[in-house]
Amino acid sequence: MSKNVLFALITLTLLAITHQVLAQNVTDMIYLEFPNRKLLPDANVSCVIQDKDGYIWYGTEGGGLCRDNGYNIDVFRTDNNKSHPSESNHITCIAEDKENRIWFGTLYGTFILDKKDYSIHILNEEVVVGKKTKAIIVTPDSCIWIAVGTDIVRYSPRGRHVYTYNISQKGNTTEVRDFYCDSKGTLWVCLWHGGLVSTNITTPFDSTTACKPYEEIFKEHPWNTDTYPSTMIEDSTRECYWIAAWGKGLVKYTPNGNRTSTTQPTHNFYFANNYCFFIFFKIKFNNFYFVSNSFFRLWG
Repeated sequence: MSKNVLFALITLTLLAITHQVLAQNVTDMIYLEFPNRKLLPDANVSCVIQDKDGYIWYGTEGGGLCRDNGYNIDVFRTDNNKSHPSESNHITCIAEDKENRIWFGTLYGTFILDKKDYSIHILNEEVVVGKKTKAIIVTPDSCIWIAVGTDIVRYSPRGRHVYTYNISQKGNTTEVRDFYCDSKGTLWVCLWHGGLVSTNITTPFDSTTACKPYEEIFKEHPWNTDTYPSTMIEDSTRECYWIAAWGKGLVKYTPNGNRTSTTQPTHNFYFANNYCFFIFFKIKFNNFYFVSNSFFRLWG
């Protein structure tokens, strides 16, 4: 089985495994069993990536970090040496840096797995250690960005702490819900109890321009929807972004138009109560997957 096919199968099946989505009409659901599911240390999967080597990595809610090579499941736990609590095996997010290291967030800090020897070590900066990691992303300049509490922590391509940006918007502190980097190299930040901010990523990385206050790095964007953005994805075909907005379903966002426009539910595009939790990344043909509290659907 090719790794790309395996990745597609896993992506689809995670929706059914993780969120226990209920459907009134079974035709609204897609069920696909992916290989080695029964070998998972925990049935609840919260995040998934495909690394540069083609292997699938996914985080479980208590079973640790897992790698599926198409034949077996390799499990990596942070508490093997008893130095970290069990909360460190509840994985919240995963990313791979330019050195092919796996960065993963947990309920108890952020860890790095070195694929050369599969050793794991924790980030020891006070702003990160022992705290829930909300999101991780690696941007085109190879920097690693981590969301922890009311802070966005930036690391250099070599993994050194560069700067910590304290999040504020319109005078109120908030939290990061998710990161997204589009095809233009813009890093978008979805703010819980806030809206959208962004920053343009310049390459190569320049530490002198990075060490500036939050207000000088991030730009606020109009967000006229009376709810919070939870995650987003670029739609290059329609020249817009789709944002999962709590209580509003999918919101069509067009930055050039300086406004947001909410997509109206139709018989082809509807979720009960409009609680769209997140959007899955595109796999092929510019389609993407999203999940609500009633079902998940392929749309494109």
